[in-house]
Amino acid sequence: MHMFRPLPAVSYRALSPLVVSLLMAVAADSVQAGQTVRVGAAGAAGAPAQPPATGHGGDGVAGESVQFAVVSSEAYNALTLTGGHGGAGGDGYTQMPWPADDWPPPQGLGGAGGAGGAANGALAAQRARGAVSAATATLGGDGAQGGTDGCCMTGMGAGGTGGAATSAARAATGAGVARILAQATGGSGGVSREGGAAHATAVALSAAGAASGQVIAHGGTGGSGRPTAYGLTFNPGAGGNASASLALAGTGIVNGAVLATGGDAGSAYTGWGQVGAADATLELRGAGATGSATAINGHGAGSAVATSVARAVTTGAVVVDITSTARGSLNSAGAASVDVDAGYSGAAAGNAAVTGRALATGGADYQASNSATLILRGNGAIIGVSEARGADGWDSGSCYGGCAGGASASSVATGATRGGGNVDITALAVGGAPNLDGVIPAGGGATAAASGQSGSGVVTVTARARSYSSYSPDEPFVNPEVRASAITTAAGGSSYAQAIQESLVPYGEYRVLAEASSVGKGGARAVATGISSPGGYGGMLESRASASGAGLKVSTYNQLWALSREASVVSDASVGGVLQGLPVSDGNTALASSATGLPAQADVAGLLGASPTLAATDASWLGAGAYAYSSNTMALVSTSETQYTFATADGQHLLVGLFGGQSQPGGDLGLNFSVRNNGTLLFTRSLLGDELTPFFTDRLLDLGLLGSGLQNLTIATQWYGSTFDGEAAGYGFRYVMGVSPVPEPSTWLAMLLGLGMLAMVARRRQV
Repeated sequence: MHMFRPLPAVSYRALSPLVVSLLMAVAADSVQAGQTVRVGAAGAAGAPAQPPATGHGGDGVAGESVQFAVVSSEAYNALTLTGGHGGAGGDGYTQMPWPADDWPPPQGLGGAGGAGGAANGALAAQRARGAVSAATATLGGDGAQGGTDGCCMTGMGAGGTGGAATSAARAATGAGVARILAQATGGSGGVSREGGAAHATAVALSAAGAASGQVIAHGGTGGSGRPTAYGLTFNPGAGGNASASLALAGTGIVNGAVLATGGDAGSAYTGWGQVGAADATLELRGAGATGSATAINGHGAGSAVATSVARAVTTGAVVVDITSTARGSLNSAGAASVDVDAGYSGAAAGNAAVTGRALATGGADYQASNSATLILRGNGAIIGVSEARGADGWDSGSCYGGCAGGASASSVATGATRGGGNVDITALAVGGAPNLDGVIPAGGGATAAASGQSGSGVVTVTARARSYSSYSPDEPFVNPEVRASAITTAAGGSSYAQAIQESLVPYGEYRVLAEASSVGKGGARAVATGISSPGGYGGMLESRASASGAGLKVSTYNQLWALSREASVVSDASVGGVLQGLPVSDGNTALASSATGLPAQADVAGLLGASPTLAATDASWLGAGAYAYSSNTMALVSTSETQYTFATADGQHLLVGLFGGQSQPGGDLGLNFSVRNNGTLLFTRSLLGDELTPFFTDRLLDLGLLGSGLQNLTIATQWYGSTFDGEAAGYGFRYVMGVSPVPEPSTWLAMLLGLGMLAMVARRRQV
């Protein structure tokens, strides 16, 4: 199980080493009051070259950096710092005219631009009681542009780098509301230079009360490419990285938001510069929690990952609502995650609802792998969505050095409650489509996994993926790409798991697994569906459903490997629940099974009204179920089986009744039917076409005496056959399973005497 990382303690150790050094080393500048503002001086411009001689322009001077710290016990505190802008580079000069045979002409180069000044600020406010707030804002100075080269090659000197910005804030109170704000913005880079990085961090703590806060970090924009001869530009500047983190802790509600935006890269004739990466982290601890963490990479090239992480630990007394969003750019990816523990791992103070969302998108390059991960735990209702989407590939006219084929996507979602609340979990993954002009036929792959668990609630789990990846060389039924699991652990609950995969590229295939389990009458249902393109290979599907109660366990399983554009498998199981109807053979490729343990005898009697042989049996029916299969294509594997586990005493016969067969003509359909108990084969029969209906009409199988103890009865079907030209074929039937007592010796004697008397009467009549 994923473990939550503890939040910082109420001490200066919760601050980063940089902040601690600022607080201790700048004591001379420290103040004890509300608002503090500092602005760095701008750097001087470089001198231009002077005629008549050819000469270079002077370099600009860097802007002044500002570093300041505040330690306060006031209720309201604010600190604003701005780094100085860099000075512009001086223009170069080239003497004219120059000799005709002097080529290239003597060039007076422009001077370099000055760098922007950094801004580093820290604010710490702490009170024994009462509300407290702390706000910091830092802005790095812009890097200046370089001077223009002299005549006549239209060049320019290098610019200055953008100034970095660091903002740290801390607010703590013994009793009351703690509020926090930290903002950092990197300066823009001059021509061909990187933007300034931005780092913002904040901590708000209340020993008895609520806490709220906001942290924002924006990386500086990179400079455009440096102009050279003929007006072409090269070497664009990178965008500045951005990181933002916020930690809140209190005894009441905590509410926070974090935003990190990487700086846009500069552009040039050769393409984009390196993207500014973004990293956002939110950590919350309280009675309840709401908040969001968002990371957005700047626009540009490079493989940096936008990472957004949101974590919360609460008592479960108040609702939790958390969102994490990550977005990459071009060929950079996004990764978003949410982890919530609302009283699940410790002593819960309530069963408030938990809601969470993890959303990730990324670039169009096939190497960009976008991922969303969601973990929600609590004691009440759970609602969660994990969604990952890969951008579509570029067309060949807009990509350099090769064409991207669409980004991949991976989505994982888990929700669990220890109580009886309902659980609704969805994992969605959408791979990017291939190139619009088909240069690269394959696009981004997609995988999705979802699971949910409750005690006696309703659990609904959906995993869905749309993939443009090609055929997988793995063995059949190995490593499903889409899987859904739904579980209830107490009587009264019900579970539904649905897994769907769309494979939309030629030669693609689907690989899907759905599982569900429950206790008692609520029932479990698992549905796995695959959809492929016209040129697809079809795929593999599995569904499993199980239920237990009153000393009996029933499980039913379907496995299908079909060369079909669309197929599905369905499993239903319950103990003491409603008897499922016979699945319809509708011409699509499908495999279905249902099983009910300990069905109501009145319900069984209603089913057997058209089966005189079975209706007259003195059996105690322990289980009832149905199988169905239909296909409009070739199925390589199509197997269903149901297992009943129960205990019996000596002197009982095992009975299986078969009835209710229905068919859909067409194709060459066959069936292997078998019954096993504790691994021993008791009955088997292979049937073809016209043999099916006579065999599955009002037939009683007496499979002999059972010994005392645990029985593991398996009823299995293996369907086979082919259909052609879209012709559909299918069949379905029902069954009941039970035990019948062996007559006592006195009963046998009475029966024998009765038979003897009848024989004597018959002989006398003949005489």
